[in-house]
Amino acid sequence: MRFAAVIPIFALAWAVSVRAAAPADCWALRKHGHSAEAQGCFETLTHSGDAYFRAEGFWGLEEWERANEQFRVVTQPAGSKDLYKVRWGMLLHERFNDNDASGLFREALEKNPSSAEAYLGLATVSADGFEGQAAGYLAKAIELDPKLAEAHELMADIALSNDDTDVAVAEADKAMALENDAVDAMAVHAAIELIASRSPEAWFAKIRAINPHYGEACARVGRQLEWHYRYEDAVTYYRKAVELEPRLWAAHSALGIALMRLGKEDEPFRELELCYNNGYRDKATANSLRLLDSYKNFETFRDSTTHEAARSGAGGSLSGS
Repeated sequence: MRFAAVIPIFALAWAVSVRAAAPADCWALRKHGHSAEAQGCFETLTHSGDAYFRAEGFWGLEEWERANEQFRVVTQPAGSKDLYKVRWGMLLHERFNDNDASGLFREALEKNPSSAEAYLGLATVSADGFEGQAAGYLAKAIELDPKLAEAHELMADIALSNDDTDVAVAEADKAMALENDAVDAMAVHAAIELIASRSPEAWFAKIRAINPHYGEACARVGRQLEWHYRYEDAVTYYRKAVELEPRLWAAHSALGIALMRLGKEDEPFRELELCYNNGYRDKATANSLRLLDSYKNFETFRDSTTHEAARSGAGGSLSGS
């Protein structure tokens, strides 16, 4: 779903207060860091007579099952909009069900082969799963809708992960030209500066001006740093992410896994357990917790020449990084 960024956010908040809220309004308020207003907006949606609005409302309130139920209701009629399946697919992706999410994106394309949003959904799943098809899906999405800023942002992120800085800059700039609050594109620019050992502060200042609590930007920078083998720097930015947005469970999980790469045990376990206990249970989080829990079955050896311990036991051996 594209969120209009041309209306000043204070005007949007006022408009929502005097008329019926629409889902895009609520998500825009959240994107700009107006958490209380966004929460109230989503709550209003849950009382709508429109099942799609209710689905978006429950999603915004993190009532995942109720959102899922409402998406099932609104997609039942044969003439329902293809957008509803796209949005349902994005919800399922967010809740770690990529198989069904991809199925919904493909069903949306059967309804409407020109759905750029459905191709963006397929690209999002592919990128998160490192399947290698994301760029192709994004190219199709952009061909169908060159003004889809989110597609340009994701293209920029993928290009930077592949060390194609020129494409990353070009795509990030396209996103910002389309939407003046394209904070994920700004995060790509910040990551480019850090990777080149330059200060990213100008870009973070732009992000803070839009949303001073947008931890996702730091998490995205941390992920790029990790992909560029800057593990300690990645940890620094994952920490910044969770400081800014304590309920950003994906960043907590990434922090825990990055700390494991640095040979830590106690703090990663706390971070990953926190995620798991708050319902963030993707494969990486669950499997990393199991691995950490297995350490008790091994004997640990340390010496002055290794960064981390070597472990051995009846179950096999592990070498720290």
